Amino acid sequence: MRDGDVEPVGSTAQARPPTSAGLPALAAGTMDALTWRARGVRSLWGVWMAILLGPALVLGVQAAEPVGTPPRSGYDLMSPALQAMQRDDGANPGMLWVEEGRARWSQREGPAGRACSDCHGADLTVAMRGVAAAYPRWDEGAARPLTLAERIAACRERHQAWPAAMARDAPALLALETAV
Repeated sequence: MRDGDVEPVGSTAQARPPTSAGLPALAAGTMDALTWRARGVRSLWGVWMAILLGPALVLGVQAAEPVGTPPRSGYDLMSPALQAMQRDDGANPGMLWVEEGRARWSQREGPAGRACSDCHGADLTVAMRGVAAAYPRWDEGAARPLTLAERIAACRERHQAWPAAMARDAPALLALETAV
């Protein structure tokens, strides 16, 4: 039985009061120095194990590949059926978002009636080639790093005059981000 649980009706046991961190409740509500010391040692033990074992685990995972082996794509680890789906744009569900993003690229939107293509060029694949790989990137105006989605939303606010909530419309933003 756990702390705070009550025995079923008809049982002779009484309910036990809940305790903190699995330690028995003390009558005065305080703990003696030995108990606090034991708690501190237990928490420090966990921290030391994380410090000592964390790098060892990471190095062990990295050492699993023979030295000099070039990195492999996750595509190589997929099943043949999943690889076939990835190769076929018609069967890949992610391509639905890409097509939606391509359509939104040249669609005039927002109170300003401007399209992304008005500023960035008509051909999305040429204008945005390699852009996604550069994010997150530092933005001086925001004084913090922005993700690609945040950058697209900021652009929609600034140039299409969308209110902030509308500029961050999840389906539109996801479509544009996926297309880029």
